[in-house]
Amino acid sequence: MDDLQAFMQTNNLHGLELFVYSKERTCKSVQPLVKGVHLRYWPYWLDFWQGNTAKLQNAFTDHSALQEYYWGAVNPEQWIEQIKSNIRLALEENPEYLVWHVANSDLYETFTFDFKHTDTEVTQATAELFNVVADCIPDNICVLFENLWWPGLRLTEPQVVTNFFAAIKHPNTGIMLDLGHLLSTNPQLSTEEEGYAYAQTIVHNLGEHAQRIRGVHLNYSLSGDYVLNLDKTVPTQFDIGDIYQHVTNIDRHLACTHQSLAGLIRLIKPKYLVHELFYNDLADLQSKLRKQQQAINSVEE
Repeated sequence: MDDLQAFMQTNNLHGLELFVYSKERTCKSVQPLVKGVHLRYWPYWLDFWQGNTAKLQNAFTDHSALQEYYWGAVNPEQWIEQIKSNIRLALEENPEYLVWHVANSDLYETFTFDFKHTDTEVTQATAELFNVVADCIPDNICVLFENLWWPGLRLTEPQVVTNFFAAIKHPNTGIMLDLGHLLSTNPQLSTEEEGYAYAQTIVHNLGEHAQRIRGVHLNYSLSGDYVLNLDKTVPTQFDIGDIYQHVTNIDRHLACTHQSLAGLIRLIKPKYLVHELFYNDLADLQSKLRKQQQAINSVEE
């Protein structure tokens, strides 16, 4: 932990957001440094939650594959207990906030972009699911719901945001705006400057809900060149590595460098600014951190 603290001090970082994606603790706690915890996310879950057996049979090769995916659960009631166990493990780190992804996409939709569910369907089902497990989250813990580019809380439709938060039954909630995810909703963007202008427009359009943005996952992704040239078909053969490569070709987690980023951050005024970047080693991360910090602190001419 001493090395980690030294790295944070050197780079003017004040806390960590952890991923807690396992059933049990897999590493030594760094609780004194933790500000937030990102909860486990199942990209494909809505059909399981709603009991759409035919769609589940098409999505999974057999029953054991389904059971493995949902952490041993064979029905929504058992899955709820797995979600609660993940939340309880996250709370052991004494975080100020938890992050919950709001999206749904099965494996085929990930490639084809032919989504079967709307933003409204996904967000309302998320609210229903969250309300069932929310009793294990103390009121003083803020739950920040994160946007993606798949159906769900994309943030591009203010009425969807209004209806979603109206359905949530926890007193302490907000939005974790992932900048790269937001930019991935618009494949026509071609430069960082265009991307941050687009993001400012989205934030303005949220109206009073913009005040719900308590945190930002800071990175950028301009993947229109990849998305617009996809043939939108499912590969005949693929493995988990191919899926990961496809998703990261869209969600690239690059370092923000353009000075127009500063205007966006001033507009949002987030309490939590999280540098969420892909990197090869700590030297690479430090270089990217400093680029983002320079962009945040720049003064536009």
